[in-house]
Amino acid sequence: KALGYSTPPVADVLAGRAPRRSVLLTFDDGYLDNFTVAFPLLLAHGFRAVLFVLSDFRRRRNWWDALRPTRSERLLDVDQLREMQACGIEIGSHGVTHRGLTTLPDAEIDRELRVSRQRLEDAVDAPVTTFAYPYGLVTPSVKERVQAAGYHAGFAVNSGPLAQLHDPFEIRRVLVGNRSSPLYLVAKLGLEQVARRGVGAVRDRRRAHAAHVRAA
Repeated sequence: KALGYSTPPVADVLAGRAPRRSVLLTFDDGYLDNFTVAFPLLLAHGFRAVLFVLSDFRRRRNWWDALRPTRSERLLDVDQLREMQACGIEIGSHGVTHRGLTTLPDAEIDRELRVSRQRLEDAVDAPVTTFAYPYGLVTPSVKERVQAAGYHAGFAVNSGPLAQLHDPFEIRRVLVGNRSSPLYLVAKLGLEQVARRGVGAVRDRRRAHAAHVRAA
């Protein structure tokens, strides 16, 4: 906020309409603390965010971590999702069961994508157009199925092109864990920016070379 960054809607980012100083803030899984801790802070700063949530509303704890009982956490309910969505927080899908899609049969992948999207749209009465891959696991065939299911974008974790939006179905994100300090975040973002600038420089040189060849 102090550096003048804004958080535009995902659609503006995908369409190339985002301001120069902009960032997407995303939260995976739909934990209750997204509502009790993050939401008030987002509102205080006038920031948006995207919540990628599970659509199994019968189980409101992180059942996928059942082997680690000390990590049991409550999840958001439908009323909380609706309140956040009404205040500009976007809701995206994270599947139905939090299973990695790369190990599932095609029919199960399609169910995770389509059923979760329909349930979430019914819950918040708004389009759900983005998907975050559970555990960050993604393959070319999974991306094709995400697109076929009607999503406009797919979010990975530490995979995907460094060039922003080069592949809208494998958007690279910077992972910020629970123990991340402000110094860690600054360092991580700095390294990402250096890498992105390097990719941009290579791309610009290739374009210049191609233009020179065409002119010749």
